[in-house]
Amino acid sequence: MVDTKKCTFCGFEIEPGTGKMYVKRDGSVYSFCSNKCKKNMLKLGRTNRRVKWTKAYEKTSKKSPEKKPKKMAKKRKPASEEEGEKKAGGKDTKKPPKKLKPVAKKPKSRTKEKKKKAKTKKDKKAEE
Repeated sequence: MVDTKKCTFCGFEIEPGTGKMYVKRDGSVYSFCSNKCKKNMLKLGRTNRRVKWTKAYEKTSKKSPEKKPKKMAKKRKPASEEEGEKKAGGKDTKKPPKKLKPVAKKPKSRTKEKKKKAKTKKDKKAEE
């Protein structure tokens, strides 16, 4: 079976091939699951009992890890009941769709107008 190690700082298991191993001059060996744990312990000098996301904090503090209750799915009513229901005020539960504003048309470009005028002038000259 594959041998897993525990992170010296946070206490979570480290899978083989991941994490970092740190050896001090006095021969003590630390194994860290992430750079976050390594920096917190060695560079910042934090103790794992005072950092909330570690297992050591959960053991020493009186608070147990907070578990959020799962959201219950709302029961849907059949479509026939939803349409027939009305609020106490006598209004429908569904709002009417919003009316769309009319879109203004862009004015024609002047180049097209000039071309039309030029054609009409040529037609007049050709007729004469």
